[in-house]
Amino acid sequence: MLLPLRINLGDPPEEIVVDVLNEEPIPGYYTSTVMPCQLPEFVGLEHPLFVDFMRTYYEWMERGVTHGGTGAGEVHVSHHLQSYKDTDECIDVFFDAMRNEFMESIPKTLWSGLNEKTLLKNIKSFYTSKGTPQSIEFLLRILYNEYAEVYEPKVDIIKASGGEYSIGNQILVSPNHGASIYESEGTIVQQFHPVTGERKASAGVDRVTRFIGHGYDFFALNIVSPSGNFDEELPLQIPINTGATITEMILPAIDSITAITGGSYYAIGDLIEMVSNRGRGGRAYVSGVDIDGSINAIEFLDRGINFNTDDSITSTITTKNGTGAVFGATGGAVNHPTRGYYLSDNGLLSSTNKLQDNYYYQDFSYVIRSELPITNYRDAIKKLVHPSGYAVFGDLLLKADITIPSSVEGITFQFETPLIGHYTPFNLSTWENLRSNSNSNTDLFPYGFSGDLGSTYDESGTGVHSLGASGALGGTGGNPGTTGTNGTTVGNSPLYDQLVHTAGDSATADYWLIYPHPNTRTIAGTSYGGGETHEGYPKTTLYTKNPNGTSFETGDYIFQSMGKYLPEAQGVVLSESGWDMDEIVTGQELTVEQYTDAPFVVTSIDTGNGSTSGALVHGGSGGNTWQNIYEVQDPNESTNTTTGATSDFRTLNVRSFTRKITG
Repeated sequence: MLLPLRINLGDPPEEIVVDVLNEEPIPGYYTSTVMPCQLPEFVGLEHPLFVDFMRTYYEWMERGVTHGGTGAGEVHVSHHLQSYKDTDECIDVFFDAMRNEFMESIPKTLWSGLNEKTLLKNIKSFYTSKGTPQSIEFLLRILYNEYAEVYEPKVDIIKASGGEYSIGNQILVSPNHGASIYESEGTIVQQFHPVTGERKASAGVDRVTRFIGHGYDFFALNIVSPSGNFDEELPLQIPINTGATITEMILPAIDSITAITGGSYYAIGDLIEMVSNRGRGGRAYVSGVDIDGSINAIEFLDRGINFNTDDSITSTITTKNGTGAVFGATGGAVNHPTRGYYLSDNGLLSSTNKLQDNYYYQDFSYVIRSELPITNYRDAIKKLVHPSGYAVFGDLLLKADITIPSSVEGITFQFETPLIGHYTPFNLSTWENLRSNSNSNTDLFPYGFSGDLGSTYDESGTGVHSLGASGALGGTGGNPGTTGTNGTTVGNSPLYDQLVHTAGDSATADYWLIYPHPNTRTIAGTSYGGGETHEGYPKTTLYTKNPNGTSFETGDYIFQSMGKYLPEAQGVVLSESGWDMDEIVTGQELTVEQYTDAPFVVTSIDTGNGSTSGALVHGGSGGNTWQNIYEVQDPNESTNTTTGATSDFRTLNVRSFTRKITG
């Protein structure tokens, strides 16, 4: 320990205390310089060698902070002991000592880019995780900067009775809000008293399944930790991702079934089916009989749906020899057991699991997968992180970076994914867009379609479809989904919001919205969905002459075929106007949006009347409508559409493909 020295600076007497443990000693008053003045005079006279030794000793202790030294003397070190505890601040000699103390087992040679001081500060976390996959991956990272993953073969071993089978409770609900109900997973559903607002029941939802088909459409909510008693008469409040709450009605199921009279000659496995005036889908089977074949136990296969408490339930049994059984079933089950399901394929014979071999496939083995062979790191693994009693294996992860000099020419293709929709008024000969035809853009079906076009129907006319027309889709009120004269609602009505196609459409209409013609490129009020900017089709300008006196109109679909086995040019007229060449040739100038790769070409044969080879033909049912192409001009541009619409009856997707690669 270095003690403070009291120094006498002479006349006038003045005392200064110099503490050699201060971080910054007073310049000129280092111990080595003032020490000779503090010794008795006889010591300096009789023992000069001792005085020189003491001065030299203090100079050695002060090196690094005085006398021009570059080392870290003891005095300097003692001044900075607190900061040396931080590995980022400590001098090399201290870091080496700490490394030898705390990382003695870590190899000296590590990845060249590793910050060893950072490693030293975090080495405790590594030691506490030894034997885990994370510690193995970490070790390969600091040694070689290599990615590694640890695989445990035991996860793929088939084990008897190893299946994870879950049996819980579920609530069946109506599907009015569609896919939004899936968002209830991980939330709490609740019921409240309609007058007092008191919470009557609640439960957590851990799984949602939708059932559609065979007359079914409902959601099953697998619930956990139920509280209170759910009521089939009260709406169920379901939270969704937006923070809002939707409500659905609970669809009760069969609560119980018993054999009031057991009968005789029944067999285990005989199927029992249950129905009521509204309920359907109830199924159970005979699970126990006595010595005479009398039923004494029944198990559910499916509790069905829409079986209310006061329903009269009819039960029928399919059996080979049984007779005389009478069943009693009750409905109103709101929170009832599920049929159960396997959480994974573990333990199932149909899985890809392996038999245990007590070598690779066993409970006490692991595999390190890396780009390095196991011979490079096996010793380090076994010394530092290997769990005792385990077998270690190594798999190679193959990685290939291939550089190929190339030039790439790209081309963008576009395609449409049509949506299934209501085209019921259309037939194979319908050319007009029935939602906006060529006669003043008349919408012929603004309020849906009842199923009968009627005797006066004209697709090119202005007569709007009459909802009173009878038909397969009609009802007492004339149109699907509307209220009939007897106060009942016709079936076959929309359950969810529909896609809107015109300005007059409503997404919540109680009738089915008729979709525009599939050949329609744009729809009033909407355009291509998704708000995308997409590359359109190329435009071509055609100059035609019409020897039979017919004309094309904007919106006409046209095509040109040069032969039976040759590609056909197709397109739609975007605009038209008359033209003449020195009053010798007269016809039309057509701006055409071209849909196929086959180009429009000048008509090769012109007989002056009748159809010609390579004529431009109107694709509708308008009779003998054709023209000859006199000249083709390609302005080398395309129709581009920038949209902000969010819905349409078709979805546009744009993909980029590699057209050519040359090495």
